[in-house]
Amino acid sequence: MSQIRQLEDQLDVKRKELAETRNIVAPIRRLPFELLSQIFYEYCILPGNHKSTKPQILISQVCSTFRTVARASPRLWTRLDILIGKKGFPGLSDMVSDWLGRSGSLPLDVSILDKSMDSFAFPQDLPSRLIPFCNRLQFLKLVISIRVLASILDQLSFPALTNLDLAFRQIAAVPPILRRFTALLDAPRLNSVTLRRDLGSQSPASEIILDMLPLPVKQLQYIHLKLRDDDSLNPRSYLDVLHSCCHTLVECRLRCPAWPRSDSSSPLSPITFHTLKLLSLEQWEDESESRFIQLITVPSLVTLCIDHSKYGGDDPSDISEHLIDLQTRSSAPLLTLELIRVRMMSAHDILDVLAVFPTLKHLELWNCNLNTNALMRGLELRKCRRCLVLGLESLRLVDYEVIPRYSNRSIVDMVESRTGSGEGGPKGCLEALTLSFEKHDLDEELDRLDELLDFEFLDDHSSEWLDD
Repeated sequence: MSQIRQLEDQLDVKRKELAETRNIVAPIRRLPFELLSQIFYEYCILPGNHKSTKPQILISQVCSTFRTVARASPRLWTRLDILIGKKGFPGLSDMVSDWLGRSGSLPLDVSILDKSMDSFAFPQDLPSRLIPFCNRLQFLKLVISIRVLASILDQLSFPALTNLDLAFRQIAAVPPILRRFTALLDAPRLNSVTLRRDLGSQSPASEIILDMLPLPVKQLQYIHLKLRDDDSLNPRSYLDVLHSCCHTLVECRLRCPAWPRSDSSSPLSPITFHTLKLLSLEQWEDESESRFIQLITVPSLVTLCIDHSKYGGDDPSDISEHLIDLQTRSSAPLLTLELIRVRMMSAHDILDVLAVFPTLKHLELWNCNLNTNALMRGLELRKCRRCLVLGLESLRLVDYEVIPRYSNRSIVDMVESRTGSGEGGPKGCLEALTLSFEKHDLDEELDRLDELLDFEFLDDHSSEWLDD
């Protein structure tokens, strides 16, 4: 017996020696708790760290020291991304309770993506496991079926929720649930809502979605309403929501490809967005987009984006005229204008639009099929003529089809006139220029621009502007 005890004592000594040796080999183990905790936190919030094995788990598997620090650091456990595969997720509910239980009293960020395509494979007790943490749930993202959503909304309350992102899925084999869920009306802090239709499955009509989920619209500041490219809807379901929050809305992103033509004769009330700073119209059908622009007034608008990268943008209707009318009504202090594949506006149309936005500082034109030479000559600052957007600080011009022959000189002249290098005439404050053209190389003339401003010439533009 004494021999066994002696061997155990020797084993303890060796373990201590081994631990000391490991500390020498890996001195990071000897850092103070607070510093280690901060390092772990920075690692956990790195982009992309939520797509594979969770970084918190990896850290905990390194050694007992790391595991102790990680589990005693509440900040590491405030975000939880749940992916439910086709076969479900055995043990998920227990994992959720353990994970969120380590987050102390900090606000929570929870995302649930259900890929099972079977509402009965979804862990039935998961909503009940979230109930103890509802008072700290600040951000919630759900990509789930309507039936699962109904279960969650029936059991949870959202006293601290500020951001909600919902993508809906209707499973064909399951009867649809058509009733109103009022839980969100009792979310006093909710100010940001994203409603999307899941691209990988059937979904209920958009009007039904907006009717099923009444929102506390009078307190919303950020709204993202996104549909698929093949959707068609009565616009009133959108416009009723926008009308109700027109006094509070700060950012609005709308993806609405088509309104039924049969509705074109139905009168729609104009909307004035008193506090709106950012408006993004994404993948709209051209006629519907023009009708919407004619409906709105945006006196506080700072950023405007029109994106036709995958849909629309080829209608001959004069969108430049509608933009000019919009600014005439609004007198907005616009700082940023971004046009993506708005192909029916010529360079002269663009210049006419810029003339009504004298406060503009940032201009981005993506694949708009423009005459580069005409655009640059129009932007050049010269004496004895109208000067456009004198305060322009950055210009990004990307075109994948048109080779801007003989435009290098006009580009250099424009830059020199706006950087104080030219002789005579008003001086601008251009700081950054980005150009990207297919089959057009950087020559010595353009190479000089590096001396004048932050210049970037992209010859590898693949499909950056097409990415969602």
